[in-house]
Amino acid sequence: MSDEAKWFALYIRSRHEKQVHRSLLHKGIDTYLPLIDTIRQWADRKKKVSLPLFKGYVFVRIELRQILKVLTVDGVVRIVGFGTTPIPIPDEQINAMRRILNEDYQIEEIPFLEEGESVEIISGPLRGLRGFLLRNNSSHSFVISVEIIGRAVAVRIMPHLLRSV
Repeated sequence: MSDEAKWFALYIRSRHEKQVHRSLLHKGIDTYLPLIDTIRQWADRKKKVSLPLFKGYVFVRIELRQILKVLTVDGVVRIVGFGTTPIPIPDEQINAMRRILNEDYQIEEIPFLEEGESVEIISGPLRGLRGFLLRNNSSHSFVISVEIIGRAVAVRIMPHLLRSV
């Protein structure tokens, strides 16, 4: 593996995603914590809160020589990979996730899909993104999968905006 910066997933101690994200930024590490806004109801009020899209994970763009710097951050459990070998995440998957979260779509985390039709969005602000089509009765969702952590994001989208790849 070359020593150019690549994206990796960090497995994080439960409910420490934001703290780890801030600590990594403070150390000068390029990090990405996808957040979704949701309304939480308490007995006396409602509040809009930002929660991690993938609970227990933060993404970092690092060179392999920076692994120790990342692993020493409080709350980081390990770098996701195969055994002791970190496995990089393709830039396209991180970029696709960012594009989807920057738009005003209703999204949800869904279980990782190993099978499904490969599709590309042909129109609209997400044009050119590739993912999988998930059919749920008459509803259609476009899915971006992050294989290395076994997680995916689904966006409901009109089927006429998709083409098979």
